[in-house]
Amino acid sequence: MFYVDYFYNFGESNNREVISNAFDKDLFVTGYGGQEGIFKLNSVDFTVLDSTIAGGASVFAPRPITADEKNVYVGDQYNHRIMKFDRNDLTVVSSAGSYGSGGNNFDNPFQMALKKKGNDTTLFVCDFKNHAVKIYNADNMNFRKSFGQLGLGATSFFCPTGIAATEEKVFIVQDANHRLQKWNVSANLEFSYENSVILNLNTAGNAKLAADQKYVYVFYAKISEESILSTELWLEV
Repeated sequence: MFYVDYFYNFGESNNREVISNAFDKDLFVTGYGGQEGIFKLNSVDFTVLDSTIAGGASVFAPRPITADEKNVYVGDQYNHRIMKFDRNDLTVVSSAGSYGSGGNNFDNPFQMALKKKGNDTTLFVCDFKNHAVKIYNADNMNFRKSFGQLGLGATSFFCPTGIAATEEKVFIVQDANHRLQKWNVSANLEFSYENSVILNLNTAGNAKLAADQKYVYVFYAKISEESILSTELWLEV
C-alpha cells in the first residue's frame, strides 16, 4: 500500500492517508534500485517485470518520465536527449536531441508533459540549462519549436524543472527564481502569458508539476541534514 502525506505551511503535517496499491495499471519508474534504467514494475508487489537494462538500451541518468497509451517517454539527462520506448517491452522506438544550445538540443532535460488534442499529441520538455521549453511531435519525435529565454521577469525562464499541460494551458515552474507560470497555448503552439506566482520556498528543489482542469499541483523535496520532506502545494487554476 501507499502512504500519502499532506502538509500545510510547507512543512507542518496535516494528515496521512493509506491508499491500496491493488490496481491493474502499468507502473514505470526510473533509477529503480539505484540502477540507471527504466523499469516496468508489478503494481501489486513491485517486482520488476521488464527493464531497459534487460533489453540492453543505453541510458545515462534517466530521470524525467511520462507515458501515453502506447509509449514511455524518458529524458536521458546526461546524454542530453529524450527517448521513446514501447511500453509493452521497453524497446527503443526513437530518440531526439543532442547536447547543445540550438533548437533540437538539450543541456539537461528535465520534466516532460504530454498534451493530446484530437489526433495530435505534443511533447513538452523542460530544457534546464538552456532555460527553455522544447516542443516535439510525440508520434514521430520531430522537433517543432523552442520557447523561452533566460531572465528574471514574469515571462522569462531561469532553470525550468517542472511542466504540466491541460487541453488549453501549460504550467511551468522554475528552480532558480521559484516562479510558477501559467500560459495559454494555441493549436499552432503560440504561447500567450496569463499570470504567475512566486512560490514561498527556500528553493524550488527541482519542483515537478501535475495539473487537471481545476488545480495545478506542485511537488518538491526540501532536504536537510535531519530529514527529507516532501511537500505538496495546490493552486487553483
